Amino acid sequence: MVSTIVYKPQLKQVGPEWDGPGSITPEPVLIDLAADWLEKHWRASLGTPNICPTSDGGVSISWEWGAIEHSLDVHADGSGMEWCQYNPHTLQTVEIELPMNKQGWDAIQAGFKNSAV
Repeated sequence: MVSTIVYKPQLKQVGPEWDGPGSITPEPVLIDLAADWLEKHWRASLGTPNICPTSDGGVSISWEWGAIEHSLDVHADGSGMEWCQYNPHTLQTVEIELPMNKQGWDAIQAGFKNSAV
């Protein structure tokens, strides 16, 4: 589990066009959705994630686990997330669309088991 209390206020203070012209501020409800999902599913053994807004109004959660770089991009409409797993040694990238529920988290954990750490 990870405490996202620190991240919520910072993400909610991002202003319009924070990343240049046309960038969209994440809605507070989306930030709460991503934070609640993290608090429910995150394992301390994964370390501390980097949480930031995306320019299309979503929320990005990224971390390194072993040699593998991971990111979860929560869609701006809250409909799901895209998980990306990148191995800089083999240059292999895996991208999967997932629901924001236990089924999505189970798919990520299965990916951890399949990755060389």
